[in-house]
Amino acid sequence: MDVKDFDYLAHFVQSLGDRRFHMLVKEEYRAEVVRFCDEMIMRAAQMSALIGGRRYELVNFLNPHETVVSGHTMFRRARERMAHLGRMHAEHLLRYQEEIPVEWRGYFIIFTDWLSPDRLYVNCLVWDREQWVHRWSLVNEDGTDADRILRCV
Repeated sequence: MDVKDFDYLAHFVQSLGDRRFHMLVKEEYRAEVVRFCDEMIMRAAQMSALIGGRRYELVNFLNPHETVVSGHTMFRRARERMAHLGRMHAEHLLRYQEEIPVEWRGYFIIFTDWLSPDRLYVNCLVWDREQWVHRWSLVNEDGTDADRILRCV
């Protein structure tokens, strides 16, 4: 370990608080902590994928403890989170849809920079039993935990 590791650990302890940190490192909880960390790593891996030579991250626009936000809030957060993709990316994903992770099939992937000419609808990719397809959704429709936006990294 070097000094950076100790700085990181000190920040981690401070963020958790002494009581939580000591519970986390207790021998009796070690197996549960390792299992939890493994699950978190797997979830993170599933949220990122190389598709047609481009790396994409599936991004949740909800903040912790939110279950729904307005469509306008979703658009604002997409820009803030650098996940404001449009037609070019949606068509790229459709072209290479066999590379889209199976885990993403439960989500509506919203392309906030691809609006209908009247600006009333936003384009989404949706899994339709056998393949990914385009769908149009109302811009002012609420965003839920079933919706995601993408970041190209």
